[in-house]
Amino acid sequence: LDQPAADDENAKCLLCLGVRSNTTITECGHLFCWRCIYQWTISKPVCPLCRASCPPASLYCIMDPFVVASKPGSSQL
Repeated sequence: LDQPAADDENAKCLLCLGVRSNTTITECGHLFCWRCIYQWTISKPVCPLCRASCPPASLYCIMDPFVVASKPGSSQL
């Protein structure tokens, strides 16, 4: 499950600046790597971009359609 998102400017984590892995969305709609945003919210429970309240329990790890679609035998989403 630790596969990166598509190699594209929009697939970068704005905390580590690398390609996102285990893409996670905050309640305010920003996307990060799971590890990056989880570690951030443990020490600062706010979104690093907009400062909206963001406790660790409010994070959602989402399925990355680019990873699923690129697997052999998988259908396009």
